[in-house]
Amino acid sequence: VRNLIHPSAFFRKADWERAGGYNSNMVYGWEDWDLWLSLIALGAGVRRISGTHFYQRDNASAALDTYRRSVMRLQVILNHRDLYGRAVFEPMADTVPFAELFADTGKGFGEGQSALKVLEDFDGVKEMEFDLKPFKGAKALRFDPLNGCAIIKLKRIELWTADGKVIRVQDCATNGFDGKGALFFPTDDPQVHLNIDPRLKEVVKAVFRVEYAATGKEAARLCMGALIDRADVPLGARSAASRIMNFIRKKK
Repeated sequence: VRNLIHPSAFFRKADWERAGGYNSNMVYGWEDWDLWLSLIALGAGVRRISGTHFYQRDNASAALDTYRRSVMRLQVILNHRDLYGRAVFEPMADTVPFAELFADTGKGFGEGQSALKVLEDFDGVKEMEFDLKPFKGAKALRFDPLNGCAIIKLKRIELWTADGKVIRVQDCATNGFDGKGALFFPTDDPQVHLNIDPRLKEVVKAVFRVEYAATGKEAARLCMGALIDRADVPLGARSAASRIMNFIRKKK
């Protein structure tokens, strides 16, 4: 759960390339820690050379603050779920609320193709910007507004292109249901799916404006109440998964 390898470590260039280099979603730093884990996942070993061979000047102003440390620690765990396992990831995910954006660049949605935003509170409307330049050629996006049950009002979705155009997205699919002007997600994995028009020039940024009406246990209680009151909520053949798949197929 913390980096034990010094930044003065040596590694072969071929191994660095095999691991994919530094992960661009480590936006605040600690990309070396993420790289060590990628190398270990590929079977690389680590050896410590005894003695003092390196001096480093610490700069207090360069240290990550509490918020950025939380974001990067969580991003490392998300990038390497297979290494950490459920025993580490789930307790951390339960204590740190975050939103996450996945990009499909042709291989589906995966943790290596995602970026997250830690949510410090749920007050007011949250505007979350995600840099899409690391996900060049993305064909579709999946926005997870929270790592838990939620009721949200999705105020706006915008895609920004490299030539300065701003496209407001209207057509998307979710694994929730509409009710009282909000989206109800009776699941701990809420999802909003949107496709990127292939006619658009390079999309470099996605912006989501979200109001969190309820989260956690309160959201779960309200969702269950809404499900009981509404007979038209699709629970059988028209499940959330089937609606999303139909949306994706429609766009192909």
